[in-house]
Amino acid sequence: MRAALLALAFVLPVVAGCLQGDPPTPASDAMAVPWSFTDTEGIVRSANGSAGKPTLLFFMATWCSTCKSKSPMLKNVAEAYAGRVNVYSVSVDETDTDGKLEAWREAREHPWPHGRAGEMTKAFGVRLQSTFVLLSAEGEVLRKWDYPGASEEDLRGSLEKALSG
Repeated sequence: MRAALLALAFVLPVVAGCLQGDPPTPASDAMAVPWSFTDTEGIVRSANGSAGKPTLLFFMATWCSTCKSKSPMLKNVAEAYAGRVNVYSVSVDETDTDGKLEAWREAREHPWPHGRAGEMTKAFGVRLQSTFVLLSAEGEVLRKWDYPGASEEDLRGSLEKALSG
C-alpha cells in the first residue's frame, strides 16, 4: 500500500503537468548537433542554414497550456533579437498538422517559422513540450530549459551571452 501511495505521489504531478522542471543546463560538450525540420511553408530549416547566428528552439505543442503561456514572452524575445537570432517553434506532437501549427502561429502573431520536431527531440534530449534549447552561432548547445521552460529574463541573459561570444 505504501509503495502504491509513493508511486501515485510521483505520477500525479507528472500527469497534471505540475512539475517544477529541471534547472537550465549548460552544454555538456562543445559539439554541434545536426538537426533539421520542414516548416509549415515547406522550407527545410537546418543547422547548416542557421549557422552564423545563435538559434533558439522552442519545443511545443498546440494543445499545451504552458506553451501558450510562454508565447507572449517568446514573442517579446524574438522581437528584441530579430535579425540577430534565429527563432523556431517545433511541435513535439506529430499530430500537430501544418494547419494546426499555422493557426497557432497566426493566433499568437509569431512571425518565425513553425514545424514538427520529429527526430529533433531525440537529438536534443527533449522529453516534454515547453522546452527551450539555445544554440551558439556554431550550432553548439549552450543552454537547455526543460519543462516548464525559461523566463524572459533568463532567455535574454543567455542570448546576450551567446551574442557576445
